[in-house]
Amino acid sequence: MALSKEQENFCKIAFLNVDVVTEALRTLLDYHLTEFGCTLEMLLNAHKHKLFHLYVNKKCQTNSCKHPIPDKRVLSKHQLSKLFNTLATTSPFKDFGNFTHCFAIKGLMTADLDVSMLRVVLSFCCIDLFWKSCLAKEGKSLKDFLNEHKHDLYHLWQLRTTCCKCNQYYKPPSDFCVLKKMQFEILFSDKVVPSCKPGTSCILCSCSVSPTLAERYIEDQIAIVVQDYFCPLKKIVNKLVDCRNNCYAHVNEAKFTDGMYNDIWTNVTTAIEQLSIYTNSKDALEQKITEVESLLLNMSVYGEYKQIIHNQIEEDKVRIHVTY
Repeated sequence: MALSKEQENFCKIAFLNVDVVTEALRTLLDYHLTEFGCTLEMLLNAHKHKLFHLYVNKKCQTNSCKHPIPDKRVLSKHQLSKLFNTLATTSPFKDFGNFTHCFAIKGLMTADLDVSMLRVVLSFCCIDLFWKSCLAKEGKSLKDFLNEHKHDLYHLWQLRTTCCKCNQYYKPPSDFCVLKKMQFEILFSDKVVPSCKPGTSCILCSCSVSPTLAERYIEDQIAIVVQDYFCPLKKIVNKLVDCRNNCYAHVNEAKFTDGMYNDIWTNVTTAIEQLSIYTNSKDALEQKITEVESLLLNMSVYGEYKQIIHNQIEEDKVRIHVTY
């Protein structure tokens, strides 16, 4: 039986997400590994304590541990076992007694990771990649970058407070408070003469970035928030994952109208192109997109990709918004 046009649309978007988006994110992670001269195995071992806290969202017995504890578990034990040789892990709250003996699976490659795991590894283990993309690559200092976004960062803390920089059209970058007072003050610790109107002052105009602040002094959870909202490369990664999740949300119906198809196709392929420019992989990814456009589809392929998506949904326990 021939596919309807709406089923063809869904199948092409599914191909785009399952194959090309995944390849684009793998390319970015490979780019980072090459830039920093390490393997995926080395990267995971360097960040394993942090990653274990995404599974055991509880303080560990290590007195020197300063890793943030998520409010909810981010990784399942099954997902963690895809990264590490999790020996002797029986109870989730006993795992920290054994985690020092767990190491990344030998020979693990980026090709072994799906989109959800790629996003976790990129977000939590590649913070330097995103700092470099929005600072050194753009010729900006950290101080200039943070001051440029100070107004928005202020309202990621003070969501419903109107400040002297707001006008009637201003919309905060988030509907939720995602920074705490102490975190904002880490970014803007210098006290300066207020630049408000004479006789008035506000916190926003009374602080600035310390000239001694460096990326290495910014805690991971603060860096992730800043990068999620203001780093163009990180926003591309998040956009690709969000578009993939939107596609997966339609798997039961498995149909896209031409209008929905065109919108999703444009959003995803534009994001892939932007990412490919950064990683010098434009030709290879463009070729993959062209191949998807010219696919000869049938009911068998349609059913196969529906099942692939169903399987990934079953495994995909990673929460899209991580809270601390």
